[in-house]
Amino acid sequence: MAYQSKKHRKFVASAVTAAVVASAVAPAAGFAAEKKFTDTIPSWATKAVDYLVGKGAIEGHPNGTFAPNDSLTRAQAAKVLALALDLKIDDNAKTDFADTKNHWASKYVAAIQKEKPGVINGYNGKFNPENKITRQEMAKMVVTAYNLKKDDAAVINFTDNNDWGKAEVEILASLGVVEGVATGKFGPNQNVTRAQAAVFVHRTEVPSERVAVETTEAKVVSVSAINAKQLEVKFSQAVKTSTIISNTTNGTLAAGTVTVSRTVADSNNPNKNVTSVTGKLSEDGKTLTLSAASTTFFDGTYALTISDSVKTTKDEALKAYATTVTASDKVAPTISKVEFNPTTGNIEVTTSEPVTAAPEVLRVNGAPLTGLSPVANSNNTKFSVAKPASLAAGTTASVYISGGADYAGNLLTAYNGSVVITDDQSDLQVVSTTQLSSNSVKIVLNKTIQSNNTTIDGAISALIDGQAVSAANVAFAKDTDDSSGKTIIATFGVGYTAPNYFYGSATSKSVTFVFANNVITDVFGKKLGTTTQSVTMNKDVTGPKAVSAAVSNDGKYILVTFDEVITNLVAGTSNANVTLRKDGVAVAMNGGNAIVGIIADANGDNKVLRISPDNTVDLAAGTYTVRLNSGTVADSHTNTADVVTVNATVSATSSNLKATITNLNGTNNQFRVEYNDAVNNSALDRTNYTLDGRVLPEGTDIYFADSTKKLVNIILPANSVDVGAVGGSTSANNATLGVSNVNTAGGKVVVSTSATVKVQDNTPAVLQSASLIGANILKLTFNENIATGTVFTNVTDILDDLEVSNGTTTFAAGDATHTASVSGKDLIITINPGASNWATATTGTVTVKTLSGGDADIKDANGVTVKANVSVNVAK
Repeated sequence: MAYQSKKHRKFVASAVTAAVVASAVAPAAGFAAEKKFTDTIPSWATKAVDYLVGKGAIEGHPNGTFAPNDSLTRAQAAKVLALALDLKIDDNAKTDFADTKNHWASKYVAAIQKEKPGVINGYNGKFNPENKITRQEMAKMVVTAYNLKKDDAAVINFTDNNDWGKAEVEILASLGVVEGVATGKFGPNQNVTRAQAAVFVHRTEVPSERVAVETTEAKVVSVSAINAKQLEVKFSQAVKTSTIISNTTNGTLAAGTVTVSRTVADSNNPNKNVTSVTGKLSEDGKTLTLSAASTTFFDGTYALTISDSVKTTKDEALKAYATTVTASDKVAPTISKVEFNPTTGNIEVTTSEPVTAAPEVLRVNGAPLTGLSPVANSNNTKFSVAKPASLAAGTTASVYISGGADYAGNLLTAYNGSVVITDDQSDLQVVSTTQLSSNSVKIVLNKTIQSNNTTIDGAISALIDGQAVSAANVAFAKDTDDSSGKTIIATFGVGYTAPNYFYGSATSKSVTFVFANNVITDVFGKKLGTTTQSVTMNKDVTGPKAVSAAVSNDGKYILVTFDEVITNLVAGTSNANVTLRKDGVAVAMNGGNAIVGIIADANGDNKVLRISPDNTVDLAAGTYTVRLNSGTVADSHTNTADVVTVNATVSATSSNLKATITNLNGTNNQFRVEYNDAVNNSALDRTNYTLDGRVLPEGTDIYFADSTKKLVNIILPANSVDVGAVGGSTSANNATLGVSNVNTAGGKVVVSTSATVKVQDNTPAVLQSASLIGANILKLTFNENIATGTVFTNVTDILDDLEVSNGTTTFAAGDATHTASVSGKDLIITINPGASNWATATTGTVTVKTLSGGDADIKDANGVTVKANVSVNVAK
């Protein structure tokens, strides 16, 4: 199997399930839904209806409505399927069903029966075209028409799916094509609605639009391009944020979790060569949106890997994943919304996808408004500008926006709309006061506060048991974690220190807050009147408790997480307070390499105790029991923890086995994979390696470079690559080599990895045909382009590489002369025969043969000598 040419790679990209073109998020590729319906289509069905309308497979009603909740008839379902499947429709075709021969849908039913047998069976010789089609009937038709197979790993929870169509319903559910009508209910005998039918077909034809399905296996379900700037990864189970994103504010990914690279680097536009991405995880933890960093964007085919260091919320390792995904964004960006943010006083503009810069034209009430700029960490999807002073609160202003483009160059669709300048003149009030800790209280107001911390601190005072607290002993400030700006945190300090604070011998105290009249102001200008609020403060007398234990992503540490911030009480002698056992056997804390220390959790709170017997080596697979002596850790109020005993399991598949990929000694078509641990013979299995997304060809030589079994050499066989100039080192020689599924004897599995390597053409051009044009012009046609620099010094030089013979006479140079030229795949040689035997050798049946052992003047465009000993008969 030859390494794919550009034409072949284009086919492969379309055949890979994950290679979803970004434009598929619009109506169908090549189609555009122009119909605008007067009624409202549910948001979950909008894309599906647009898709089928654009494809011409479904229509609205004459009155301009789509009627998404109307039931679909069997005849209508047949039409939808026949047109969606692009079947050949014969207007004169008739079905065998007695009740449908003269029906308007007869031609659609006949087309399905002819091209998709088994999809339509009928009842006792009748089709019943005007009967309503049920959800299970629709499921059976779709599954049979598209030959769908069940994902056996999917968890199907329908309790009402016990009828004849059970198997087909489970197939669609397992693939994420259908969902239930209620929790645990599919509703098999309910009539399918027009909107539901559209979704059935749309999700079947466009896998990227399918819903995530829970499976028994933690894995990646799909990867698709949603625009030129973003890829979307869907998981079968919710994943733990901290194992894939190290900084949720800016989207920095945890080291080694995700790699992205263009399979063939673009030297003309380096911005297409995406290598760095940021990530954002959905609230349900099942969808990861990856955004290309800086000015780079997706256009072409990209190799993507996701490591099994990513964990689910159940702490199960994700199955390592590698794929290719193709992006080609043809969809214009739009303005999703324009709104006024009273917290900032800004008008905010949100786009449907990342754009290269703020829209160039913004007019409010017809007047130009400048200063529109990106909002931090919005990935160029949100822009803001200060509200003009002329816009009064409570008014509505017209907004026009245009100019700008997405990263694929699609121009922003102009926007004509409005923005409401919110005006809330209700009273500013304190909603609640609740204790946060032994010495802090959260105060929540009903509206966003405009006043700064200095004003707030001076406007509130505190009383404990009716006695005023010195201003130096209590501070009031806005809660920086509350993006709404409605929360104030009161903190008692300085004179009140742990563990007793202001409690003395008591375990609770009554605290009253007094708010000064008309000092604190909200963003609408309303002031807080004189207010008092009381809260009972309870002293924290409970030590921290361990809530979980897990293994770190790099496989070196056990992480014990507590329910509150902790401090280590035994500084310098912490290791002595830790007992560690693996599968019941004591594990020594290895001197200076042992680690026991406190680190922050994903929210930045110091709640995690990190433990390693030797942080220079990885933890071996097994179950670890951690025992902390009483008092090893304490909370910020000096309450000590009781004895802690927790377990953490290091799975044999939780991987910190890594691979580094390079060319072997800088040689094209030869590669070196270096592992950071000894691997077993799985490293010699060619199916565990891919080149531009395809398994290495048969005949690839793979062997260990030395006895450490950490170094693997890979040498591609002849006739396996047909791209890249011989000896070349430009981007035209680039390919992506990937590795996955290689493991160690102990069960570690390599983090799926890919890297750019250099390849060169080693597949010779093959002579396909030859013809005599006139008497003396010989045209040789090969299966690929021939090097334009092909030169022969004389006819003898030609005959080093070619033999021309009629079986009796073989052309000899004699005193013949020549000229030669190349045109694409054709090598054209003009012979001036002189007194040579050319005329005799080219009579009758003539054969041209490529020879070995010559000086190899004839090469393909990449510099590979054409294949020897190939014979073709000459056409005259």
